[in-house]
Amino acid sequence: MKSILKYSLAIPVVAAIIVAVTVFPLDVQQVPTLQQMSVMQPAQAAEQMEMSYAKSSSEKQVIAVHIKSGDPANKTELWSAKMGLMLAQHMTNEGREVIVLLDVQGVNLGLASPAEALSEHRKMVQELVDSGVRVVVCEPCLKEAGYTTDDIALGLEINRPAKMSRILSGPVIVMDY
Repeated sequence: MKSILKYSLAIPVVAAIIVAVTVFPLDVQQVPTLQQMSVMQPAQAAEQMEMSYAKSSSEKQVIAVHIKSGDPANKTELWSAKMGLMLAQHMTNEGREVIVLLDVQGVNLGLASPAEALSEHRKMVQELVDSGVRVVVCEPCLKEAGYTTDDIALGLEINRPAKMSRILSGPVIVMDY
């Protein structure tokens, strides 16, 4: 009975792996062979495949952290913006390619002289820039907020629609805050 149960669980796992390999092409050296999987428990085989896919896809994908929150008078927006910056720091520390996009109220995070409530956020933005992360500020949003490109901090990029189109081409995961 145990062997029947073992194979009844293994068959769907192997089928899922075959589908995953077909749909999400991987570097063949990262994928465990069927012989290796036959000695693994079904959960182990599935976990191995998931780790292989995550590793190969992380090498090709860009994480775009889109921060539209940043109103210095709104605690919820300050919290949201901080969470986005923390995620960007974490992903950068993991070796992922990260781009931070600041628009709407998020442009306040990119100002050279932000409101006092944004001082911690501004420090986090600078740490990201110093670690090589591209931080891009929406020019139309900057103007709408009453600022000019001269008001943004050094090291940040100005975003125009054509640049945004290039940034978001290819495999990109966008996280909104």
